[in-house]
Amino acid sequence: MVLLFDGSIFVHELGHYLAAKRNGLKVDRFSIGFGPRVFGWRGRDGVEYQLSLLPLGGFVALPQLVDLRELEGDPSTEARNLPPVRYGPKMMVLVAGAAFNMLFAIALACVLWVVGVPTPMGFDSNVVGYVYDKLPGLPGKPMADGPAYAAGLRPGDKILAVDGHAVDDFRDLQTGVALGSGRTADGLPLVHLTFERGGVVQEVDVKPVLQDMNSRAGDAIRQIGVEPAQKLAVAEVSVDSPAQRAGLREGDVVTAMNGALMLSFDQFKDALAKNGTKPVTLAILRAAGNSTSALAVTVQPVPVPLTPPLATLRFSAPNGVTAAALDLAPEFADGAKGDPALPGTPAVKLVVARLDEPQFFNDGLLQTGDVITAINGKAVHSVQDAVAAWAGTAAGHLTSMEFSDADGQRSVITLPGPFKASVTPAEERMMVGLVFQDQEIDYVPPWRQFDAAVAQTLGTLGSLLNPHSDVGIKMLSGPVGIGRVLYRFSVDDIRLALWFTVILNINLAILNLLPIPVLDGGHMLMATIAWLRGRALPVQVVMATQGVFLVLIVGLMLFKLYQDSVRWMGDRDVEAEMMQEDSYGLKVGFPPAAMPSAPAAPVVPALPAPVK
Repeated sequence: MVLLFDGSIFVHELGHYLAAKRNGLKVDRFSIGFGPRVFGWRGRDGVEYQLSLLPLGGFVALPQLVDLRELEGDPSTEARNLPPVRYGPKMMVLVAGAAFNMLFAIALACVLWVVGVPTPMGFDSNVVGYVYDKLPGLPGKPMADGPAYAAGLRPGDKILAVDGHAVDDFRDLQTGVALGSGRTADGLPLVHLTFERGGVVQEVDVKPVLQDMNSRAGDAIRQIGVEPAQKLAVAEVSVDSPAQRAGLREGDVVTAMNGALMLSFDQFKDALAKNGTKPVTLAILRAAGNSTSALAVTVQPVPVPLTPPLATLRFSAPNGVTAAALDLAPEFADGAKGDPALPGTPAVKLVVARLDEPQFFNDGLLQTGDVITAINGKAVHSVQDAVAAWAGTAAGHLTSMEFSDADGQRSVITLPGPFKASVTPAEERMMVGLVFQDQEIDYVPPWRQFDAAVAQTLGTLGSLLNPHSDVGIKMLSGPVGIGRVLYRFSVDDIRLALWFTVILNINLAILNLLPIPVLDGGHMLMATIAWLRGRALPVQVVMATQGVFLVLIVGLMLFKLYQDSVRWMGDRDVEAEMMQEDSYGLKVGFPPAAMPSAPAAPVVPALPAPVK
């Protein structure tokens, strides 16, 4: 964050500083951050170099250009005691910050051209690989119908344009949909797609869904429910799996199943589920030296449990609708799996896995992750124990549950009836034991990176100003949000952080050139007006305008600081819930007795070739 975020600010201010020095302007202060000075020094050139308390930006104090003492502190020399600056040098100094950001972005883009950027598999394609009939959403949120599926889009369709703008890859499609401003007659979001199917160009209107991305911040983005076509390259073959017995190897590329093209991971998973326990024939490509051979492999899928069984309670309201629900999951020792009702099963504890309407349970006393130790005074050690204890409660009698929270604090709550207790079966999925590569390294020329970042920035600004779009000020990120993105990317892969820094610097350059007082573009606008009218603008007008916009910008920064913090909490809620659900999942494994599959055989010419 220090090197890339504050470094980008430093580069911007360095541009102003060097241009000012080059043109003989007085430089009072060079600061990274605003507010009180944390530390600094005065150089031999008389400039005070400092790091300030609030790392929300930076400035070079130039009293001959603009007086911003409210933000930059009192100047060491009043502007009236300094010689005036001509229009040309003034514009050169003001534009230098943005120019340096652009140069820095190009330099980083050249580095990324050499080392590459990890990219989700298929993002360089504009071919649809999967269409959701139901949109996946935040945990606990109902799934919406898939707009693209309802509009008739299907895997294999090639998206050519969004609202008349050409689409080269999946990023263009995502950005075009999210930043779109189309509306139906009744005001609902609308996007117009041009696509190619079977060599025929077609057009269709799709009604995007505003999908929640953060429960606390209220972020919602237009989504249509499609994924790009992906290369199904095998990254790993699970031990003792049907795929291993069939002779599949790391590096194999799956192109078809039972004669149907496979264009995405989700399509492969759905095809296995639909096929059931019947054997499947996979068409694969296998590299052998400088050549590639096509093979047909018969594999026997097996059902693999992903979750343990759950103890489920459903409380009914007077009208028969479920008023609240509770799921208990067995948590096995050391990630082992088994049935705690059977002898020899590893140690287990019953944990609250899901909790609908927490206020229903003693005003929120019971929480997800709490460990249930006893029901009606009887210790429980398994899902079957809990269901039996609940079922044995006499009609109309209250049920007590004893539990301990994350801190080990023991409590007891009383469950109001009536309720129904049952065992929810384990969730299973048909599998063959293949793990596919989920990303590839993209080597994008710097001019394409630059062009994409400029287009995205200008497109976002256009959507912000368009009253018909669904992009608002509240969805933008401030320093906290930017810092979080840089941190996460740098943890995953430093190249992702560099890629984001390219976009960040182009954002800084373009935003600072907007004709808004206090920003560089605002100073350029005022200087141009003064030059055209042949005399300086009245001091009172300049000071009043800058004062108003200074308050507005500081207010916006504080608002973004609050929203970034709320968004952070919302993201943590989702992460905690996902981690909680993952903790009840079973380690995927294949029994040694799995049915052996037929070995690989040369593919017959009738099988379809892969689509690039």
